[in-house]
Amino acid sequence: MCDPLISVIVPVYKKELYVEQCIKSILNQSFKDFEIICVDDHSPDRCGEILKRLAAEDSRIQIITNEVNKGAGISRNIGLRKALGKYVLFIDADDFCEPGFMEKAYRYCETGQLDILIYDYCTYDNCSGEKMEHHMPLVFRQMLGEQEVFSDEEKHSFSFQICTASSWIKMYNRQFIVNHNITFQDISSGNDILFNQLAGVCAKRIGYANCCWINYRFNTSYQITSARSAEHALNDVKAGIALKNEMEKRGLYETNKRSFHTWIYTTIVSDMETINPNTWETDYIRIKEGVKTIIGDCQDTFFAPHFDYWYKDLTNLTSYDEMISENISNEYLYIFKYEKEKIMKIKGYANKFDYKIALWGYGRNGKKFYQACKEFDFVLDWIIDKSYNSDDVLPPDILKNEKCIVLVTSASLAADISIQARALSAHCKVIDMQSYLSYGIKFEECVF
Repeated sequence: MCDPLISVIVPVYKKELYVEQCIKSILNQSFKDFEIICVDDHSPDRCGEILKRLAAEDSRIQIITNEVNKGAGISRNIGLRKALGKYVLFIDADDFCEPGFMEKAYRYCETGQLDILIYDYCTYDNCSGEKMEHHMPLVFRQMLGEQEVFSDEEKHSFSFQICTASSWIKMYNRQFIVNHNITFQDISSGNDILFNQLAGVCAKRIGYANCCWINYRFNTSYQITSARSAEHALNDVKAGIALKNEMEKRGLYETNKRSFHTWIYTTIVSDMETINPNTWETDYIRIKEGVKTIIGDCQDTFFAPHFDYWYKDLTNLTSYDEMISENISNEYLYIFKYEKEKIMKIKGYANKFDYKIALWGYGRNGKKFYQACKEFDFVLDWIIDKSYNSDDVLPPDILKNEKCIVLVTSASLAADISIQARALSAHCKVIDMQSYLSYGIKFEECVF
């Protein structure tokens, strides 16, 4: 019997409510030549029972059972060692695939003889059923132009900003992974950072499919990301140090330094928000020393100048209260304070064309941006979000037929929001704030 063309690796732990939908979304694909390697990570619920029933119905399902809980990273490594496919996919047990996904992804990889195929995804709210599309940022799609295949060098050293570090939005050539000895890290969170980012900078043939093929489920009771703590920031540090060491060993660090530092720093700071005040001093010292090990002296090491001030403040904190009172996690406060000309350019653009200004999105980043707007007297005409309905936050319909610019704080959401905004008004312009403010890309290239 010939080896399967695709190996699908699914680590399974405490996902009894979702694992059957996940596996069936793979089994129901139009593409049939695959194996599914389910690694039951000593799950205490009914996952093992569900997997055995599904495996009895379809011989393409293999089950590996860990005798003790080893974590998602080690479980993926176990599955990878057993895999026989030419290409490999990693899918989380609470996510699910769109129909036709594997056939199209396989065709992309074969046509381009790819090391890695990147594709887009939807976030799926487990409570409301609402979906939101996340795409490669428009600025990078423009940068790559009509290229069907590109390499790390052709990303203009934006390797770490091109797409998320998650393993479930990529198809990999298995031999490429084996040849470069790329594995998942043994840490409790962020264990795919080393694998994905190292693969990205090693790859010579990368493709991109502008298709949302995976549904990432959130608002579930067992998600690791729902219980954020200092452990996540500490794991980010471990992943960052390991990744830096591997890039240095392979001669890839200097080329990717600014992209890597900008990305890993913001990742760590974001996860520092939930440090327990009672363990702050110990956790902070470990995080600070780790950040310094990764980044060192802040000389031309980030994409934008405000990072130098931000980095200095973060590594000189004296107490938990100071971290909270200074809002260290809010990058926008540093942008408004130290790169005011960027904010004035947005205001000048709006005034020139007599546009109103709307912030679309009032989640974590949207709230931080609004906080900076209030502190520095930057007036927004509207704050818009589908999930809110209050005097301050309005539904998107307020844009209907209006002449306005829409500010989007997440680069991966700019494409989807621009489609929604233009459906409401032909006079809307969308600004990818993350690419402009954080990545230092020219203003004109971030307006859509």
